Amino acid sequence: MKNFNCILLTFWLLLITQTGLWAQFLCNPDTQAPIIACNADMNGVLDAGTMSLELDVDDVIEQVFDNCPGTLQLRITLDANSQTPPLDSVIVFTQPGIYTMTTWAGDASGNWNQCWTTILVTEAGTPDNRFQGVFYADTNDNCQQDGGEEALAWLPVEAVAETPAGIFRVLGHTDATGHYDLAMSAVLTDAATHLELRIGQAGNPAGNCPAFVAIPNGYFDSQNTFNHDFPLNLTPDCHQLEVDIATPVLRRCFNNAYFVNYCNYGAETAENATIEIEFDPFLTPLSSTLPWTSINGNTYTFDLGDVPPGACGHFSVNVVVSCGAVLGQTHCTTARIFPESNCAPAYTGPELTVTGACVDGEVIFTITNTGEADMANPVQYYVVEDVIMFMSNSIQLASGQSTQVSLVANGSTYRFELPQVPGHPFSVTPSATVEGCGLNPDGAFSLGFVTQFPQDDDGPALDIDCRENTGSYDPNDKQVFPRGALEDHLITANTDLEYLIRFQNTGTDTAFTVVILDPLSEHLDPATIRPGAASHPYTFTLLEDNILKFSFNDILLPDSSVNAAGSQGFVKFTVKQYPNLPGGTEIRNDAAIYFDFNEPVLTNTVRQVIGTPFIMVSTDNPVAAPACRTQILPNPMAGTGVVRVEGLEGQDAQFQLYHANGALAQQLLLRNGEGVLHAASAPAGLYYYIVTVNGLRVSSGKVVVGRRE
Repeated sequence: MKNFNCILLTFWLLLITQTGLWAQFLCNPDTQAPIIACNADMNGVLDAGTMSLELDVDDVIEQVFDNCPGTLQLRITLDANSQTPPLDSVIVFTQPGIYTMTTWAGDASGNWNQCWTTILVTEAGTPDNRFQGVFYADTNDNCQQDGGEEALAWLPVEAVAETPAGIFRVLGHTDATGHYDLAMSAVLTDAATHLELRIGQAGNPAGNCPAFVAIPNGYFDSQNTFNHDFPLNLTPDCHQLEVDIATPVLRRCFNNAYFVNYCNYGAETAENATIEIEFDPFLTPLSSTLPWTSINGNTYTFDLGDVPPGACGHFSVNVVVSCGAVLGQTHCTTARIFPESNCAPAYTGPELTVTGACVDGEVIFTITNTGEADMANPVQYYVVEDVIMFMSNSIQLASGQSTQVSLVANGSTYRFELPQVPGHPFSVTPSATVEGCGLNPDGAFSLGFVTQFPQDDDGPALDIDCRENTGSYDPNDKQVFPRGALEDHLITANTDLEYLIRFQNTGTDTAFTVVILDPLSEHLDPATIRPGAASHPYTFTLLEDNILKFSFNDILLPDSSVNAAGSQGFVKFTVKQYPNLPGGTEIRNDAAIYFDFNEPVLTNTVRQVIGTPFIMVSTDNPVAAPACRTQILPNPMAGTGVVRVEGLEGQDAQFQLYHANGALAQQLLLRNGEGVLHAASAPAGLYYYIVTVNGLRVSSGKVVVGRRE
C-alpha cells in the first residue's frame, strides 16, 4: 500500500519541438541520453499493518523525455554512488528514516541518465516536534515586545532541517492573532545536523533584530516544543513593496536578459501594484515574460495586480545592446515599484534629489529640494572627476528650490554626491554620475568609473543596476557593487554591498542541481542579508558560521556545447556592513559553485577596503579650466619620463602624482608646460596625476610606472 506526498515540487524543463528530419539526424546513431527529472523531497508513511512502504520508479520521476523513438527503461536504487543502472524498478522501505534515491532512464541504444531526490519515511503515529511563537511589530527596534506593539497576522515562517540526505522545510503563517505553530517529524529533527527557524518572505529590512534563530543541537531530546517570538520592524495594516533588478552580462549587438524580483515585506496587501523600468538609452527591450502594459520613452510599465503580504514574484525582459555603444561603456537601468510603502508616517521634511545630464558640451547636475520643508542647515557636496575630487562646496535650498552645477564636458566621468538631510527616512546619499559626455584630447572618454561608486537606490521601492558592456568573460565568477575606487577598491564605511555570482555549466552533460556556498565576511551583518534577483528559481539558507547557501534544484542546466546561452545562470544578494567599520578594514568574499556531485568550481575573490574612494585635492574649490592635452613619454615609464602639456607655453603649472591608494607621491613644477618626472624610487604600478594652473585644473589622467630591470 502506498501512502506518500510530494511536499516540495520544483521542476523546470525546456522541451524543444523537433521535426522528424531533425530527430532522424539525432538518432542515427542515437548517442544522446534521455532527459530525466525527479520529484523533489518526498515523504511517505509505513503501512501500519505490513510496516512497509512500496515505491515505484514512476512515482519518483516527475518527467522523462527522449528525442528518439522507442521504449524507455526506468530503474531506481538507494545507492547514490552507483555508476551502473540497477535492475529494480521498485523500492520497499521497512524502516523510518531519510533516504536518497537515484532513478535511471535508459533508451534502446543503451544511453542512460539519472536524477536524485530524497524521501522522508515515517511510521504512522510518529510524534512531531513543534515550533511556536508570535510575530510582533517591533516599532522601536529594541528586539523586545513592549506595550502597544501589536502582533502581525498572516506572515510566513519556516522551519529548516539540514540532514546528510538534503534540506527539508516546513512552511506556515501566523494566524489572525499573530501566532504560529509548525510541526516537524521527530525523524527529521533527530537526523538534522542543523535546525533553524526563520521568518519567511517577510523581512526586517530596517531593523537590527535577527530574522532567524538556530535551535541548539539536542534540544528536542528532552522536550518537544521550541518557542521563539520574532520582532519585525513592520507596521500593522501597511504594505512595503521592494524590487530588485539585475543582469548577469551585457554584450553589444547581442540579446541579453534582465531579471526582476519583487516582494511585499509588509503586513497588508498592496493593491494594483506596478513596476516601472527605465532602460538605458543604448538598450532596446524586445520581449518580456510579463507583458508590459505601456511605454513612455525608455520607461516600460508592468502590471502586477494585488501582491499579498509575504508574496513574491519575478519576470524577465529581453533587451538588445546597441552596436553603437563603446566597448566597456556603462548602462544603467532603473526599476521602481508602486504603490509606495505606507508603513512609515508621512515624511514632511526636506528631501534632496540629484540628476545629471550631458547638454550642449556641458555636464549639468541639478540639485532639488523636493521635500515639503526648507533645509535648516547647509550640507557639503563634492564632485569627483574619474577618481579625483574635482570640487567641493555647500548648498542650502528652500522647499521646491533647485540649483545647478555646470562643468565643461571633457570626456571625464563626473560624479556629484552629497549627504541627505538629517532625519530623512532612508539613509541615502543622493548622487548622480555622467559618463561619456564630450571627448578628451585623445578623442575618447573615460570608462569603468561608474560602478566603482554606490548607486542612489537605498530606498526599498527603487533599484538601479549599472553594468559595463563586455566582450568575453569568465563564466564562473563573483562581482561586488560598488567595486570600490583606486587600487585598494576603496569604499566608505556603512555602504551596502551587492554581490553577483555567475555560473555556467561547462561540463559535458546536463546539470540537474547547482549549489552555491558563500562564506560571509566577518565584517558583514548576516541579519541584513537580502536574497535578490536570479536567473532561475532557488532556495536560500543561512548555514552555521554564516555560510550562505543558494540551491537551484532541478535546474536542468544544459552544457555549454549544446546551448551556450541556456547553460548560464546567476544569483544576486545584498548585505550591510557592521556599523562604522574603521578605515583600513578589508572585506573579502568568494564562493564555491557545485554542479551536481562534481568538485566545486571556485570563484575569484573580490576585495574592498574601507577608506576614502577618491583622491583628495589640496586646492580650494578648483574650478574647471579649458582642458589641455597631456603627454607622458614613455607611458608606461621606468625611472624617468617627460611630461608635456600642450597650450601652456609661457606659463608655470603644478604637476601632482598620486599613488593608486590616493596618497600624494610627487609634485613637479612645469615650466612652459614641460618637466621631467623622476620615478626611479617609485614602486611599480598605476598612478594618477592632475595638472593645475593658478589652482585651476587643466588636465588629469593615469600613468603606469613599470618594473625596472
